[in-house]
Amino acid sequence: MAKFKFRLQTVLDYREMEEAWAKDAYRAKQIERIEIETEISNLDRKRLEVLEQPWATLIERQSAEDLASRYTDEKRGYTAALSIVQQEEAKALEEWVERKKDAEILRKLREKAELEHRQLMEKREQAELDEWATLRYAS
Repeated sequence: MAKFKFRLQTVLDYREMEEAWAKDAYRAKQIERIEIETEISNLDRKRLEVLEQPWATLIERQSAEDLASRYTDEKRGYTAALSIVQQEEAKALEEWVERKKDAEILRKLREKAELEHRQLMEKREQAELDEWATLRYAS
């Protein structure tokens, strides 16, 4: 039986690599988003800790409020970065889905071509067996 060789194998390999690259890019954006969300949570926690501490003097209260204000400003910056990263993550997900579709189309073409090849080989084998049987009993 002749070995199956898919004509578009190199294209399929490249599409699978593209899919893997897109998946890695999406996962990197997910990690980046999670890190920013964690940092925002940490800032919220730190801000609450500062504001919940008892103050003995007006200066301590003022410095605590200044520190809380700095945490709030940092949170605004992280929130802006978070919205950008979320948009980039959504784009990366779309890209990954598209690359996955492209690769899946070629995988299905390969499966179909392999099935056709197998059926053709089975027909040839059956024809050879029929011919052999005919020649054997003809003599």
